[in-house]
Amino acid sequence: MLERVVLAYDFSERCDDALAWTVDLVRALRGRVHLVHVVSGRGEDDPTLNDLRRELASVADEAGAEVLSHVLVGDDVAKTLVAHAEDVNADALVIATRASRGVARWLLGSVADEVIAAADARGLAMVFTSVRHFRH
Repeated sequence: MLERVVLAYDFSERCDDALAWTVDLVRALRGRVHLVHVVSGRGEDDPTLNDLRRELASVADEAGAEVLSHVLVGDDVAKTLVAHAEDVNADALVIATRASRGVARWLLGSVADEVIAAADARGLAMVFTSVRHFRH
């Protein structure tokens, strides 16, 4: 059962699409979505965090009552996401990907790859979405 789902969110259009998909799924199962944005390279006392928290809370409010927002600070985005998923006892972690391949993926790396490695060690279910799944 998917009662608690963490969705990694970076304010991109693909994440908005993934949020809509995840909310529809979780709503049908009467669960909750934890919308998570991870900020690296800043401390908890950074004044811009309050703006991010307000912006993410607005996104969560628009998505529905079953969506909670969390802005987290951590140097390792993947480990911070997985740790939060564990903290809320998530059943799954959703990541929207660009579906990059080849040289682009090699050069840029992928937070999704890092999350897979961190989540796999803990047995956390992973769900990947791609813009290609939402566009007609």
